[in-house]
Amino acid sequence: MKTQKEFYTFDEVLDKHVGKRGTPQREDYNIQLELSLIGQKVRELREAKHYTQKQLGELIGVQAAQICKIEKGQNLTISNVSRIFRAMGMDVQLLIGKKQKQSIRRKINSAGADVHVRVKD
Repeated sequence: MKTQKEFYTFDEVLDKHVGKRGTPQREDYNIQLELSLIGQKVRELREAKHYTQKQLGELIGVQAAQICKIEKGQNLTISNVSRIFRAMGMDVQLLIGKKQKQSIRRKINSAGADVHVRVKD
């Protein structure tokens, strides 16, 4: 006799393995995911402009190793992200607002033209 398999939503899996929404663990997970997406977009745009990591680093005054880390979603700062996108001819906007919990939300549109960084607290 076959047993019926259970299916779980992505949120249910996250609740179980990362933490429920609103918990520090879940917020950290969400932030790291968003940082990784920014890093991925940096790499896509750099490659579209045919820059090496070294060339992009020279444009903004950092080593190629730093660009590598940024593309992995590590060591991201608002300053570096802003300088990177400006060096590649993109507009950067920073939105800061107050809400109940502290979290960082970043959205890069599909065209790669605007970066919106929103900090909530």
